[in-house]
Amino acid sequence: MMDLIDIRRHLHQHPELSGEEQETATFIKEQLASLDAFALTTLADTGLIAQLDTGKPGPSLLFRAELDGLPIEEKADHDWVSKHEGKGHLCGHDGHMTFLLGLARRLQAQPPAKGKVLLCFQPAEETGEGAKRMLEDPAFEAFAPDLVFAIHNLPGFPKHKVLLREGAFTAAVESMMIKLFGKTSHAAEPEHGQNPAWIVADILKVAKSLQQPKAMQEGFCLITPVHLAVGEKAYGVSAGYGEIHFTLRTFDDELLNRKKRDLIQFVEMKAGGKGIEVEVVENIEPFRANTNADIALKEVRKAAEELKLSSKDLIYPLRWGEDFGEFTARFDGALIGLGAGEQQPALHNPDYDFPDDLIETGVNLFEKII
Repeated sequence: MMDLIDIRRHLHQHPELSGEEQETATFIKEQLASLDAFALTTLADTGLIAQLDTGKPGPSLLFRAELDGLPIEEKADHDWVSKHEGKGHLCGHDGHMTFLLGLARRLQAQPPAKGKVLLCFQPAEETGEGAKRMLEDPAFEAFAPDLVFAIHNLPGFPKHKVLLREGAFTAAVESMMIKLFGKTSHAAEPEHGQNPAWIVADILKVAKSLQQPKAMQEGFCLITPVHLAVGEKAYGVSAGYGEIHFTLRTFDDELLNRKKRDLIQFVEMKAGGKGIEVEVVENIEPFRANTNADIALKEVRKAAEELKLSSKDLIYPLRWGEDFGEFTARFDGALIGLGAGEQQPALHNPDYDFPDDLIETGVNLFEKII
C-alpha cells in the first residue's frame, strides 16, 4: 500500500484538466479497491463516491475533494514535478484527494459506530461545472447527506491554522461575453458604418462604476475585464465587430445576478441606440457563493479544539470562487480553510506545491468531525 505522501506526489505528477480526469479517477479507484468497507459509485463520468454504511441509523456525512488540475505550466525543481506539459496541480487538489484517501484508510480500520460516510471525488471544480454535474446525476439521489464538508488549503496563513467564517466563505463568480455586431466602413468615413469601439469604451466605464471592489465593505462587487477585441489590424477599415469578456464576483448570489442584469441592460440600451446588434453569453464558468451553516461550523470548531489546532474566523470572504458552493446551496455544510504557510506561493502560481505535512492535519480534522 502506497504511503500517503507518495500518493500525493504521484497525483501531482499526473494532473488532468477539468472533465478529462479519467486516469486520476482510475488511480483513486485502485487505491480504494482494497478497502472493502466502501462501496464505489461513479457519477458524472469521472466523479466518484465511496460510501461506508454502518447499517445503523445515524447521520450521513459527505466529504469532498477535487480531481482536476490547471492549464498552467509548473515551474519547480522538486522530484515530483508535473510530467504533463502545460498542466499542473497548482491549487492543491492532489493534497485534498489525499486527505480523503487517508480518511478512508482510517475508517476501514476503525469505522464509525453509526450512520454513513460519503467520500466524494469531484471532477471539474476549476471550471465550476463538476459539482452540479455530480449533484444532478440520478445516481446521487441515493445518498442524501445530512452535512457536507470540504477543506481547501490556503497559502498566506500560518500552516495548520483552521480558517472559518459564518455565512459566505468564498465568492459567487460568473463570467460573461458580450458580442457587438456593427458595420465596417472606410476608416476615413466612419460615419458610413457602425463602429462598436466607442460603445466598448462606454461599457468599460459603466462596468467600473458598478463595482464596489473593497472586500471589507458591504456590497462587494468586482468586475474584471479579461479579454477585449475590436476590429482587425487593417488601418484603412473602421471596425465592425467588438467583443468584451468580464468576470463578475460578489459575496452574494443575488447581488451578482443584479449587477449582471444592470450591465446587460446598459449594453442593450447603448448598442440599440447606435444600430448595433448585441449577443450576450452568460453563465460561463459559474460558481455559487459558499455559505457555511452554523450547525456544520459548530462541528468543525469542536473538532479543531479537540485536536488542539489553532483557528481563526475570517473578517470577510475569500474573493475567489469554489465549486463546493453547489453543495452548500443544497445541504448544510462548511468549506474549511487550512493554512498552508505564510511564505507558501499563492494558489495557481507556477511554483506552488501542496505542503505534504498538511496531509495528517486534514485527515485528523475530517476524522474528528466524524
